[in-house]
Amino acid sequence: DLYDDFGTSLNQFKEIETIIDYDLGTNQILNQVCDLIGEYTLNHSIDGVGISTAGVVNANTGEIIYAGYTIPGYIGVNFTAEIEKRFGLYTFVENDVNCAALGELWKGQAKDKKNVVMVTIGTGIGGSIIVNGQIVNGFNYTAGEVGYIPVGNSDWQSKASTTALIHLYQKKSLKTNQTGRTFFTDLSSGDKVAKETFEIFVENLTKGLL
Repeated sequence: DLYDDFGTSLNQFKEIETIIDYDLGTNQILNQVCDLIGEYTLNHSIDGVGISTAGVVNANTGEIIYAGYTIPGYIGVNFTAEIEKRFGLYTFVENDVNCAALGELWKGQAKDKKNVVMVTIGTGIGGSIIVNGQIVNGFNYTAGEVGYIPVGNSDWQSKASTTALIHLYQKKSLKTNQTGRTFFTDLSSGDKVAKETFEIFVENLTKGLL
């Protein structure tokens, strides 16, 4: 999307298909992002590019220094270097949860707060820590990577992410092809297995938070 200096959307939202061709790997994503930037520059005056991405990001250089299996070949990719090379535009890259936390600090529920901890639940579990209005990066930019906190015989995100919730529900209900949306539809309709699954999920979520 395009935004002005005050964070207001200019209603130019475009979406990139996230299905990854494992043969092309990260080059596919990088080229799609650059194609999108190229489209925007044809009709708009762009001052800079901001990228919010999964993975551990060196925010000083824009390099991905760690990423999970969901994005093959992502480690070592540097969006900042490539975009600045192609377009000459200032580019800032940051971890997606850190970006979400900064958004809340600027415009959302954490506005006017100095110290904030944010947890996001999705494919995995991510976290961000803000102290005195600044992101705490920690050693090697891994502060806030709370998904790997030990919970029982596994890590937190293996027990309390949306992915874990759906896997558990499919196992208990014998249903297939479930999503977060279909699960919560079943839960809202009073499905007993969905309710039991959700109670386990909340218990595991609470263990990590405590």
